[in-house]
Amino acid sequence: MDIETIAQSVQKTGRLCVVDNGWMTCGASAEIVTQVIEQLQGIRPIQVRRMGFAPTTCPTTPVLEDLFYPNGCTIAATAYEMVTGKTDWLPEEQSDLKDIEFKGPF
Repeated sequence: MDIETIAQSVQKTGRLCVVDNGWMTCGASAEIVTQVIEQLQGIRPIQVRRMGFAPTTCPTTPVLEDLFYPNGCTIAATAYEMVTGKTDWLPEEQSDLKDIEFKGPF
């Protein structure tokens, strides 16, 4: 993984949002965040967010899956909040985000 390129981007923006198709604890997102923070600590303040599976077992119904997995709308809303500091944008109204799926390994 090219952590150097990720770190360069974070150094410019001061923001890092990592979306993982697994649980966040001890996963790829944790490793990416850790390596970037280790490289950039003390250089500038960094805002970090991780998105991934909720800290529960995988759901068995579509309604619960919608809450469990990150999706185009939740990812876009998190990025918007990180950049603007506002939570007033409703990504559900964006028709181009409705068909984006972000599912796990099953």
